[in-house]
Amino acid sequence: MCERSGAPSRGSVHRDRGSVTVEAALMLPLLLLLAATLMWAMGVGFTALAMGDAVRTSSRLIARGDDTDSVMSRLQASLPDADLDLESHGSDVVITAQHFMSVPIPIFRDLGFTVTQSATAPLESVQ
Repeated sequence: MCERSGAPSRGSVHRDRGSVTVEAALMLPLLLLLAATLMWAMGVGFTALAMGDAVRTSSRLIARGDDTDSVMSRLQASLPDADLDLESHGSDVVITAQHFMSVPIPIFRDLGFTVTQSATAPLESVQ
């Protein structure tokens, strides 16, 4: 009788040789794509946070009575690629900023979405 142990025979080891290398070569582009996507998503999040802070600060400054032109020019300097809109609704100042975030792959430059941040501040009376 021939007893078989759980160890693979010499022939099966040679057939599996190099399979880890092939699997790694196939997974590496996928892992790089995943890492790039996560970095882009973090960039979108950081951009949204920065836009929100800048818009809130600017609307508060205008509501307190600072010069509108100088505040808006500083806001445009801090958000150079954003489209800015300043409106007055009754006793409120509303600033809206929009920025298109495209996918960082040259072939898909038209794909992406628009990050929009808006802030409203009530006008303060100067005493």
